Amino acid sequence: MDFLTIMFAVCLGMLLSRLIGAIIHHYIDD
Repeated sequence: MDFLTIMFAVCLGMLLSRLIGAIIHHYIDD
């Protein structure tokens, strides 16, 4: 695999996990 592709996948995964975490915290706080 290409290094750039790996970095893109890692960044995308981090953004996704942060987004999911924010949604979960939003529902927990309610």
